[in-house]
Amino acid sequence: MKENLICLLSLLLLCSCDNKKLEDNRIVESLSVPLEPVSDHEKLSEIASDVHYISLETNDNALIDAIVRVIQQDSLVYVADRSRVYKYNQNGDLIATLSKSGAGSDQYTNISDFEVDAAGNVFVLSRSDRRLYKYGAENNLLDKTDFDCWVSNIRLAGDKTMFLYVGNETEGSNNKQLQQLDLSTHKISASFLDIDSKKSKYLHVKSDNYFSGGGGDTCSYFFQQFNDTIYKLSPHTGLSPAFYMDIANNNIPTSFFNREYRDIMDFFQNVSKNGYAYGSSLFAENPTSYLFSFYKLGQCYMALVPKGRENKSHLFKGIKDDVRLFGYPIELNDLKMFMQRNGDLMVVLSPSEIFAYASERLSNEDNVLLNKMFKSNDEDQNPILLSIRLK
Repeated sequence: MKENLICLLSLLLLCSCDNKKLEDNRIVESLSVPLEPVSDHEKLSEIASDVHYISLETNDNALIDAIVRVIQQDSLVYVADRSRVYKYNQNGDLIATLSKSGAGSDQYTNISDFEVDAAGNVFVLSRSDRRLYKYGAENNLLDKTDFDCWVSNIRLAGDKTMFLYVGNETEGSNNKQLQQLDLSTHKISASFLDIDSKKSKYLHVKSDNYFSGGGGDTCSYFFQQFNDTIYKLSPHTGLSPAFYMDIANNNIPTSFFNREYRDIMDFFQNVSKNGYAYGSSLFAENPTSYLFSFYKLGQCYMALVPKGRENKSHLFKGIKDDVRLFGYPIELNDLKMFMQRNGDLMVVLSPSEIFAYASERLSNEDNVLLNKMFKSNDEDQNPILLSIRLK
């Protein structure tokens, strides 16, 4: 339930020229985020330059459970649930499956996160095992690394570096939220962001996204649910503040985190009671725009904000697909979205909800076109992926 609360995602960002002094006296650019005006459903044609649907093949060997992560790399799409990693082509045809769930020496207990390198090798993080596994093209185990703390998420940065997100877990000798792993030596080469002793008692939440941008060993962004600072992250230069997110002066104040809370539910109840905004669940810098997320009073918001002030910004609570899906409304609450390295957004959609909409709202002719697009009208088929390239 804790993880589901944090999977409620949205996107918003308006850029300003003001600067912000952080607690450690560093100055970063302040990105001001107003809460209005907002529309209920923004047309997809207004915010996307390219829209692509991927209907994932369903068969006895590919019945996807709750999705952990989606990675689009070149012409392939990798989808992981808690037990398997599925490899598809752009048409949604199943190519291969990595299934190593078990208790053997080359097996994992479950999948918490995964990564794919340039050669197609798959890294599987098993939080339960406190271990990182590396599998080759034939699903053979190539390497594994043990951890002395709970790791929630991973991000590959080139051939030799992987970033580990630990969060507020203080198991073992760990006292940092983010660690840099040298894959060749299996050693931690750097670590960042001290764990706050008060937060470690209650603030344990899970997000689908902590990293965005960057390819190979280039610089990327790192962000967290309850941190208003967006960081640049590089295996060469480490971690440095890039932006401060100012959500209409409605951010959770630092003093709020220093109070005593029974557990994470008590913390969330107090956040809602005070009407604070939070949730950097998505952040990306595209060539012409920014992407940002926050959550407030049970509602997710989404916005795409061009870097040029002369262009129009888009702030909304839902999306209407007027490009491919006959005006299908996509609500942001409870929606799973995954940032890709190139800034694209991969959205997981429910076939049953799409076909229910089609049956109630569309003509017979449009229903025929819809069935051709998705190969099937079976509401029990695997999820449908929506790939959005933002303007």
